[in-house]
Amino acid sequence: MFFCLHGVSENVGFIYFDEALKTFAIILFFIVLLFGIIFFFSKNILYTAIITFTISTLYLFFGAIQDNVKNIPIINSYSGLLPFLFVVTFCIIIYLRKKVTLQVKWTLYLNLLLIIYCMVDITSILIKLSTTKSDVTNKNNIHINISAVKDKPDVYFLLFDEYPGYKSLEDSFGFKNDILYDKLKNENFTIVPTFSNYSETPFSMSSIFNMNYINDLKRSGEIGQKDLQQRAKEIKNGMVFNIFTQLGYQVISYSVFDVLDKKSIGGNSFILGHNRLLTDKIFHNRFLKDIGWKFLNGKFSIPAFQKLYFGEIKTYNEKVEEGFINALYHKNKSPQFVYAHFLIPHQPFFFDSIGRERNIAHLEDDSVLRNKSLFISYLKYANKKIAAFTESIAANDPSAIVIIMGDHGFRDFNSTKDYEPYNFDNFCAIHYTGSKPPASVTEMSNVNLFRYIFNEYFYQHLPYLENKVCIINEKKKEP
Repeated sequence: MFFCLHGVSENVGFIYFDEALKTFAIILFFIVLLFGIIFFFSKNILYTAIITFTISTLYLFFGAIQDNVKNIPIINSYSGLLPFLFVVTFCIIIYLRKKVTLQVKWTLYLNLLLIIYCMVDITSILIKLSTTKSDVTNKNNIHINISAVKDKPDVYFLLFDEYPGYKSLEDSFGFKNDILYDKLKNENFTIVPTFSNYSETPFSMSSIFNMNYINDLKRSGEIGQKDLQQRAKEIKNGMVFNIFTQLGYQVISYSVFDVLDKKSIGGNSFILGHNRLLTDKIFHNRFLKDIGWKFLNGKFSIPAFQKLYFGEIKTYNEKVEEGFINALYHKNKSPQFVYAHFLIPHQPFFFDSIGRERNIAHLEDDSVLRNKSLFISYLKYANKKIAAFTESIAANDPSAIVIIMGDHGFRDFNSTKDYEPYNFDNFCAIHYTGSKPPASVTEMSNVNLFRYIFNEYFYQHLPYLENKVCIINEKKKEP
């Protein structure tokens, strides 16, 4: 109970009650099972309880322990920490075996301690919940003149993660993306010369959906989990979603992020959300994250590890496509804003250019991640998806506004520089068949995308922000 309450207390607003309850039930089941196994041999309830508590605590809080000893020599690695924890557990088992009085005192102490901890966390949760309800995440206060809106076409926002712009593909990859560009132009798409303000997805999407730069952004050090969670919160309550809701739109999301009251559909490996916030530091999850990649290929490869590493992302993309198609073919009477976030052509590269599956055992090799020919092959696969989607929209919702774009450019250049320009070069194309042709732009950054959309297609007069790049992580990549 303390483990789950403490996790919820640290992450109020990011974990749903039913998720925490499910996690609690699963953990309780295994703790009871462990208790039963130990009691079968010890026949002593208090002794069994203390041993079960010790093992469970070390297992559940392994990640927290590991984080706190990372600067201590000898035990800051698995080869040192695991034997150390085993010795600690063994010593407790031996020391308490015959000390009945100490078992009673220790049991009383632990019960009182955990009750106090649980009460503190419950109080903390209640305070944070009351504070969260009154907290206004979006301080943009962008005013929309609803009376000026003449038409309300459906809007499809198809985000292809890490899809680069034409220049970086030509300069760095030697690939001219003319086939896709020509096809889109023939279908009356306008290719918009954009660049991303941020090279990291959560930051880029937050600025896109709030039509503003991120406040109080620190450049020093690595991106922390709290930073990512704050970006997720900003995306969930994005100004764009609220504006479309005000305009009478139904907001539909198939994304790695929560949007309004709609949960993420998974696939999010870079932001811990929901019950992952509780379970990420449990021993087996931390072990899989740190060491599991060694079992993906070679003589120690384990097929189950391969599916565990990549299965969710692959299934995620299938869910996004299925959801988008369902929204397209089963529209309601009210206009809809559909946000579909594909983790394509972002690695891992599951398919080649004609849709054949690659060997899953080698998807995480560094040589594969930085293999430009493999990336281009996966990008061609993405192009076929884009072509199919645009044709489906044209056939079923021809008057819709269609936005196809990447959140940032290709990032695995193996660069040691703080600033790699091509990390920010992204693709963007917009389609609308209404009577008002879009205004041409010489250059536009992602933060102004929906300001442009609302101005051009919904007759607003939102001011444009200065176009600039924001470097959020100064840690240099290792060569």
